[in-house]
Amino acid sequence: MFIKQPPKKFQEQEFGPGKKGYIICEKCGAVYHEKSWHHKEKYQDKLKDVDKKLIKYSICPACIRIRDDLSEGFLVLKNVPEEKKEEILALVKHIGERNEKTDVLDRIAKIYEDEEGIKISTTENQLAVKIGRQLEDAYKKSTLEIHWANEEGPARLYWTYPNKDEEKEK
Repeated sequence: MFIKQPPKKFQEQEFGPGKKGYIICEKCGAVYHEKSWHHKEKYQDKLKDVDKKLIKYSICPACIRIRDDLSEGFLVLKNVPEEKKEEILALVKHIGERNEKTDVLDRIAKIYEDEEGIKISTTENQLAVKIGRQLEDAYKKSTLEIHWANEEGPARLYWTYPNKDEEKEK
């Protein structure tokens, strides 16, 4: 069943109107300037010449979500065989790292395992959907279910690895 992904919120809708000056995240070093958060590398040289009164320190929205365990996306990987676990987790981490390079606020918050499967929480719902869809593409016989809390809210996804009979049909 195909579920349409809601549009990404504009940062002003999500975080309020823009603030003047610069804000540096005390945890990850991300820099807020010109109404959005950026990677610290982009601003290292610029900040050397800025009046120190224009620089404030706080915590970015992604670090707040990680700290407070307030995930926007939640993905459960079910039926993952032990021999494929490392390969699948490497793909998940690669997708997360690639997304974070594009948007400093898109991050994998936590990966852990329990009796239900491997659980992955993300700071943005679109990242969880992207991970789920790419796993579905990489493992053709797998299944992906996406459940939205509401139009713009958290996403809960269930990705199931194909059983051994389905895998042999590939």
